[in-house]
Amino acid sequence: MGRWSGESTKYKYDTDKIGTSTKQLSHRHGGRNKQEHKMSLHVTQQSEIPDAPFYVTTTDTFMSGWGRAENLVNRLILPCESSTEANRVADYARGRSDQKNVRICTTKPRIRPGTYTQVMDPEKSTAWYGRE
Repeated sequence: MGRWSGESTKYKYDTDKIGTSTKQLSHRHGGRNKQEHKMSLHVTQQSEIPDAPFYVTTTDTFMSGWGRAENLVNRLILPCESSTEANRVADYARGRSDQKNVRICTTKPRIRPGTYTQVMDPEKSTAWYGRE
């Protein structure tokens, strides 16, 4: 289960599930394994979403319907530690042409049938959180 823990940020995402994965990239890296840092965690149950005071949810129209989201709607959940951060994240999402149905909520979002749902990691998704 994903969870938030405090260090530099009160609701820093514990990357025990996001972490890194090894991906074979033979065509670019001569057959070597490269560590790929994941910006999000695929979740299938509401209990896997970390607790946070606010959440921004959005539909990613570019990633929907293909790849891991083949025949599904790709839904992003961005946990936020304050209303200011949630508004900043929502404004960023609304400014992107590939995002629609942007919402801010204070309750943990449900996992809906027909969706490929991802929770974004605030520490690795710095553009979304205005930390670049």
